[in-house]
Amino acid sequence: MKIFIPNRFFYAITTCILLLLVASISYAEKRYIVDVLVVTLRDTPTDSYHSIKSLKTGSSFTVLDEQGKYIKVETTDGTIGWLPKQYTSATPPKSILVDELTRKINSITNEKEKLKHKTEQLSEQLAQKEQRINEAENKYALIKKTENKDLVNLQKQLDSVTKQYENLAKESKNIIQTTKERDALQNAYATLNQKVNNLEQENTSLATNQALYWFLAGGGVFVLGWIIGRFSCKRQKSSLTL
Repeated sequence: MKIFIPNRFFYAITTCILLLLVASISYAEKRYIVDVLVVTLRDTPTDSYHSIKSLKTGSSFTVLDEQGKYIKVETTDGTIGWLPKQYTSATPPKSILVDELTRKINSITNEKEKLKHKTEQLSEQLAQKEQRINEAENKYALIKKTENKDLVNLQKQLDSVTKQYENLAKESKNIIQTTKERDALQNAYATLNQKVNNLEQENTSLATNQALYWFLAGGGVFVLGWIIGRFSCKRQKSSLTL
């Protein structure tokens, strides 16, 4: 079952809700006690009241409601009461502003001093780093110079060693060639020595054969002479016999 609500009631309800929202928004503003005053926080919005607490200049609170020349407020510690509207302001009093500005100035001054001190420290650190960089650059230049000098010396040593190596290689090549020639001469000497030994053996054999020949020849001559002598003797005997 649907309930029909006339449009005028709907608009009236909507308007009331909007007014309540606007009122709550407008009363949720923050206010301050102005001038150099001590204002009594009251329990009712009337001249006859019971004092709840006293608020000094610069005390802040939140507005909850308003009735005539009084406003209902809630202090920062949660106390709720009424104040005369004429002693309040939506802006902080000059003393508060001065105090805030003084605090800001002091804070900025302190930050400035800290930044100055930090800047001095950074400048000192930068100077130390620059000095270290200069020292490092000087050391690098010295090392580079020493390395270049050492490199030149090493190059000279390398050239000397290379030259010695080339000479040794050349001498080694000559030694190899000389060794080959020596081996060839040794082989030739061995061959000639073998031939000499063979010739000596042949000469010895020939000498032996020649001596044997002459020995045999002498023996043959002796035997022949002996035979001839025997034959001559026989002939002489035979002639004498006749």
